[in-house]
Amino acid sequence: MRAEVLVVWAAVILCCALVCAREDVKEIKVSRDQIQVRETRGLVMPMRQGEEGGVEMSDDPAEVVEEETKKPKKKKTPEEIEAAKAKKAAEKKAKAKKQKAPKPTKKPKAPKPTKKPKAPKPTKKPKAPKGTKKLKMTTTVQPDTKPSSVDEEEERLLIGLGWGTVKRPAVTPMTPAEKEPEEPGLDVRPVGYPDDKKATTTEVIMFIPEETTSVPFVVPWYEEYDYADLAAKRQEEEEDKARKEKAEKAERLRKKWEEEEEERLKQISEPVEPKKCPPLGLESHRVEDDQLLASSQSHYGFTAQRGRLNMQGSDNEDDLFGGAWCAEPEEKVHWFEVDARREVEFTGIITQGRNSDQLEDFVSSYFVSFSNDSRDWTILHDGYAEWLFYGNVDKDTPVLSQFSTPVVARYIRILPQSWNGSLCLRAEVLACQLPSSYRSENEVNSSDELDFRHHNYKDMRQMMKVINEECPNITRIYNIGKSSQGLKMYAMEISDNPGEHETGEPEFRYTAGLHGNEALGRELLLLLMQFLCKEYNDDNPRVRRLVDGVRIHLVPSLNPDAYELAYEMV
Repeated sequence: MRAEVLVVWAAVILCCALVCAREDVKEIKVSRDQIQVRETRGLVMPMRQGEEGGVEMSDDPAEVVEEETKKPKKKKTPEEIEAAKAKKAAEKKAKAKKQKAPKPTKKPKAPKPTKKPKAPKPTKKPKAPKGTKKLKMTTTVQPDTKPSSVDEEEERLLIGLGWGTVKRPAVTPMTPAEKEPEEPGLDVRPVGYPDDKKATTTEVIMFIPEETTSVPFVVPWYEEYDYADLAAKRQEEEEDKARKEKAEKAERLRKKWEEEEEERLKQISEPVEPKKCPPLGLESHRVEDDQLLASSQSHYGFTAQRGRLNMQGSDNEDDLFGGAWCAEPEEKVHWFEVDARREVEFTGIITQGRNSDQLEDFVSSYFVSFSNDSRDWTILHDGYAEWLFYGNVDKDTPVLSQFSTPVVARYIRILPQSWNGSLCLRAEVLACQLPSSYRSENEVNSSDELDFRHHNYKDMRQMMKVINEECPNITRIYNIGKSSQGLKMYAMEISDNPGEHETGEPEFRYTAGLHGNEALGRELLLLLMQFLCKEYNDDNPRVRRLVDGVRIHLVPSLNPDAYELAYEMV
């Protein structure tokens, strides 16, 4: 009986073993399908898994590790139980050997790819994405903490039947540092997977590195400039321009110097002769005595009228016939003046010493000055300084000094600077008369519209009013009283500040018409008013100096009653 039971029991165990083998084959197929699914997921979302899960990417091949899956409980025969126990025991021994083995060293991390150098500015190129990191394959194994007694019995039965233990692939334990978080959603069990026991699964995640695509270089829409080269180019242009300007300036100066040199050589080769003019008339007495004037005289016989060229004198110094003009030695300023009566063209001077048998008196150097009004004088210059003329070296020899250019003036003065013995001088002036077309500042043209006619009281008053309206800045009308018949006696003031008395300014008054039948005086004062007004407005320098420096009062009629009676009788 027992023998039959054992035979039946062995047959059952054999059937169970065959069924288990088929289930193992199915489990291997399922695990392969999961691996393929995860590979496709790795192709679709490689970057997301690397960022969220923190999984390092690796190019090393993944190690496929199988994990045991707990089988659902079934009724087993004793032979199956013993076989399962024997199998479990063999697995425990293998695990113990594996745990005692030394821990595997960490694989060195692959060096990170070097960053590509940044493209030169002005346009920033986007940085090339870093190469995908190598994925380290992780295997998580959840060991059975409490092995069931059924499994031990199955292993024992298998050992008893002589089948031995089922060889399984070795699982290398992972260190805590190598463990990485699992991707969410991969631990979902497929439909029909047994739920009665917790199964340990092996996750194999393979990532294919993403191909890095280079971003095309976009040409900027604006034109790029190399500002360093541009500044250098501008500096070179400015330097070239400055050099050209400097060269042009030097060329202009050279041409100017050449022209001046040519003119100077022409003047040297062809010296300009000074203009030759005849004597004005001191020696010939054409110049009258009242036209000669001097600063002082040493004796009454040595007046300015004795300063004519070749004037002869007597040996008696007490008479009136001295042999030259001699100045007072105590005076500090000395001059000898000639009035030409009108503007002439002066070209030179002839000087001579004193005519005396005993004394050697002469002027050795002097200046020359000119004027048109005998008040403002200008000393002759030679282009650099006041021109000092050298005079005589003896008393009798005449010495000619010519001017480089003629000078137009009315008055001329000789200013002695050094002399021998006493300051004595005889002289002659060289001058040319100006043409009739030359307008002198002291002359009045006949075209002046002066009112040459007799004026009664009413016409006189009207004329004075018109003159005041023409020159309100220098004229003022006022009256000095009334006549016996009640006629006002009008007066006109002519000054630069009419109505104001200026301290130190000279004043004078002209009156006319005291006798009623004397008409000339009234007309002369009325014409003088008109003349001063017109010439002042025409900028006549002599009239302007007169008006600005003197206060003038003109009373054309002191007896208007008698003039009216005489006018009616005529």
